[in-house]
Amino acid sequence: DGKDGVDGKIGVTGKDGSSVVINGEDGSIGLTGPKGEAGKDAPTLNIAVKDGAPGLNGKDGEVRIVYKDKDGNEKEVASLDDGLLFGADNDGVVVERKLNQKLDILGGANNATDAKNIVTTANADGSIQIDLAKDLDLGTTGSVKTGNTTVNNNGVKVGDNVTLGDTGLTIKDGPSITANGVDAGGKTITNVADGVNGKDAVNKDQLDGLKTSVEGSLDKGLNFAGNTAGTVINKKLGDTVTIKGGLADNVDASDENLRVDVENGNLVVKMAKNLSGLGDIQVGEAGKDGKDGVDGKIGVTGKDGSSVVINGEDGSIGLTGPKGEAGKDAPTLNIAVKDGAPGLNGKDGEVRIVYKDKDGNEKEVASLDDGLLFGADNDGVVVERKLNQKLDILGGANNATDAKNIVTTANADGSIQIDLAKDLDLGTTGSVKTGNTTVNNDGVKVGDNVTLGDTGLTIKDGPSITANGVDAGGKTITNVADGVNGKDAVNKDQLDGLKASVEGSLDKGLNFAGNTAGTVINKKLGDTVTIKGGLANNVDASDENLRVDVEDGNLVVKMAKNLSGLGDIQVGEAGKDGKDGVDGKIGVTGKDGSSVVINGEDGSIGLTGPKGEAGKDAPTLNIAVKDGAPGLNGKDGEVRIVYKDKDGNEKEVASLDDGLLFGADNDGV
Repeated sequence: DGKDGVDGKIGVTGKDGSSVVINGEDGSIGLTGPKGEAGKDAPTLNIAVKDGAPGLNGKDGEVRIVYKDKDGNEKEVASLDDGLLFGADNDGVVVERKLNQKLDILGGANNATDAKNIVTTANADGSIQIDLAKDLDLGTTGSVKTGNTTVNNNGVKVGDNVTLGDTGLTIKDGPSITANGVDAGGKTITNVADGVNGKDAVNKDQLDGLKTSVEGSLDKGLNFAGNTAGTVINKKLGDTVTIKGGLADNVDASDENLRVDVENGNLVVKMAKNLSGLGDIQVGEAGKDGKDGVDGKIGVTGKDGSSVVINGEDGSIGLTGPKGEAGKDAPTLNIAVKDGAPGLNGKDGEVRIVYKDKDGNEKEVASLDDGLLFGADNDGVVVERKLNQKLDILGGANNATDAKNIVTTANADGSIQIDLAKDLDLGTTGSVKTGNTTVNNDGVKVGDNVTLGDTGLTIKDGPSITANGVDAGGKTITNVADGVNGKDAVNKDQLDGLKASVEGSLDKGLNFAGNTAGTVINKKLGDTVTIKGGLANNVDASDENLRVDVEDGNLVVKMAKNLSGLGDIQVGEAGKDGKDGVDGKIGVTGKDGSSVVINGEDGSIGLTGPKGEAGKDAPTLNIAVKDGAPGLNGKDGEVRIVYKDKDGNEKEVASLDDGLLFGADNDGV
């Protein structure tokens, strides 16, 4: 039997302190680099092999080059078969990518969405940018929810009460505007501008105005006068006008000696000059430091040209592979150690195995403690993943959202797909903005003026439809269909129709007739009907011989057949011609110089204000009437109040029926 061997060791040291030591004891190679700068140790590490960490496929028993740095920390060397594992929201699917392979992070459609709503971009700076598509399409079953507001195929819903759909806007237990029209929901329609055109809605002011006008007209009634000077009897519609005499009902009377003639708009009761059929006549009265050494070198060459050279000079190992094919050099490289690039944790001073290829390009060997750093939109947070570890790219809730709005999928082709959820829920503080339109917990806002909230629709300085009702904002409500039922809005045509009907009825007035055949007196409300006789007011008179009977819808004035209580009877009369009148004028002057003058000559009123300051005339104008400028309808003949200022300039006074005419690009309208 042979004896137990002794552990061998070969060492080669360079003059600058660098060395390579081959240790038979544990089959390792110790490498020390050139002296360090004053105060710094030379870089050193020990290379060996062991069964290391599982490979990318996750299987145990992967043989790995391992080394220890000066601090005794063991590092496992990664190969190009190592890489990263990626996972997504679809559990159980893992995407493997070896070093230097490409991983596609894609946006686009999957089972949970109907459109390419996520777009990914590989930027020049090495970042992967994930964007939301400019135009979102969630399909017919998708939705966007932000707090109290939901947008889906059916439209927009704010809270439980307000819904904007394809037929219009509805508010639970409130108003609605749909293709079928406006339903005020039993609420008041407020702030409605005065209706102008036939299909405009009218407001209560207009209705009240008509009511006041009609009531004013009706309140005038009719005035009745007789011979009694300055004495007028006013009777409202429905009142009874009693025209009677003093004769008792049971006394025999006849109309044969009386007649009512129409003369100058008056009904004049006349008695025959020659009485007949009398029985008798009676007279009587009644509001945010090593030593310098010599460089050593050991070389071992194989028959096929391959070699290993241990260089003490720089503490490196030169490796040459078997001769290459005709015309091709053998592969060669030089292995050393140095302080290399920072590790995954970002700290400097990481000792690394380095080598140079045939072209002199230096490469640093990565260990399994190396990997990749990942960053996202939340600056300052870095995710570390060592080689062969898994990085999950997930969608779902975070600090900025209240719902799983991003969905990631590890596909069979090795790509990671990122999608927008079909039903978005942005929570109570989220929002969706497109141009001028924002959808958030409060509802929908378009520009600065239009807002759809949980109480309804409001337009700044314009109309609103809320649970409280419809507020027209001082605007005209146009194209209103004729109201049919009791709670329907009415339009101006209907109001005008009522006005015309009432005015037509009022304009008829009452007709009065007497004995004069074919002659009828028409009196409007407010006019005076004078029923008089020819007897002078200062003459003593009595009604005792007269009576007014209702016969066949007529009021028949009758005189007693047997006159009584008379003083005397005179036959015959005579009248005097009147004189031409003189233009009249009435003036009233105040103590401060103001005055009012009513001029009978031209039918005007002259007004003079109080005396002006020293050196200034008092304001003065003259008011009259004339046929003036055409009205809003363009018709001539509008009678207007006119006045002249102190300089003689004539001004025409406008009424509430005057206004403005507006034209636009559509000529003719």
